[in-house]
Amino acid sequence: MNKMKICRINKDSLKHQASINKIRAFTIDETLFKEFMSNPNNLAYAVLEGEMVVAFAWGYLLERMDDAPILYIH
Repeated sequence: MNKMKICRINKDSLKHQASINKIRAFTIDETLFKEFMSNPNNLAYAVLEGEMVVAFAWGYLLERMDDAPILYIH
């Protein structure tokens, strides 16, 4: 068994996008993936076992008028 590691996903992480599609109930479109990851307020992390994504989370910085920004994690 390979050691698991956490990595930050960026817009050039297409190999991770393909692995994510294998564990999701729906497919993440490559164009939308790149667009989402190009926004500096968006971020995503994956847990890798070798090169295979076994878990992931994404989120974005939510600007607020009443207080400091918060991070929304999906």
